[in-house]
Amino acid sequence: MQPAVLRETLLIGIFISNDVPVACGILQTAQTACEKYGSFVRGWLTVIPIITVVDPKYIQVILNNSRLSTKNFIYSFTPEFLGRGMITTNGYKSKSHRKYISPYFKTNYLEQFVQTFDKCAQSMVEQVKGKDKVQITTFVNRCISNVLHKAIIGIPLQDQEIINKSPFNKGPVTLLQRVLRPWLLLNSIYKFTASSRLELGYMSALKEFSSEVLEKRKGERRDHKNLDWCLLDAFIEISEAKPDFTEEDIVDEIETFMLAGQHSVCA
Repeated sequence: MQPAVLRETLLIGIFISNDVPVACGILQTAQTACEKYGSFVRGWLTVIPIITVVDPKYIQVILNNSRLSTKNFIYSFTPEFLGRGMITTNGYKSKSHRKYISPYFKTNYLEQFVQTFDKCAQSMVEQVKGKDKVQITTFVNRCISNVLHKAIIGIPLQDQEIINKSPFNKGPVTLLQRVLRPWLLLNSIYKFTASSRLELGYMSALKEFSSEVLEKRKGERRDHKNLDWCLLDAFIEISEAKPDFTEEDIVDEIETFMLAGQHSVCA
């Protein structure tokens, strides 16, 4: 493979703009570079070098290599964006959690969420019905929030007061600020900033809310209440069967699935 494969393309714009046309233009630039030079593209995120692999056959080789399973250091800056579950961790925790949770993503489990998707979508349609103009992203994000709260932690659509107060709806994203100001990548400096204090407060609120949801769900299961299955039930079942999957691990995975679900779909 020729050195030209590693031609650079400017990817930073994707991280500093929520403007869809701009982001699409940068993605198109990256795609054009890959078509011209090969399946690897090198870029820079301020002072951070990035190599993007496009071809699935190369991605498969990388993912199947156990020696390359360590997460990039950038993941250590994303707890408020991706949580502290298996996506951002390394080693035994990441591997064991994936092994335990993967069986619950088979069709027979996922089909149970179709009714939730339908109810939340119908609710959104009713809210926009009859309106001439709407800011559609507001309604779509609310619909996604309803789906996640019901499918992942079992909070029904009608409990809007709880959903509206959920800290998962109002989190700051400080990663961008740290990347654009590289000196803030040093925790010894970042910990003195207002953003760090805001992030710590937010993560504390997530942990408290997730712990309360977990305790409530466990109580409802003990009382044999007629509950719609949610992903939190899977976490509780795993914890009962696997002593190394602790309540703290459940809280971490609640955070990860709620945050990753919102950011990946809402974007």
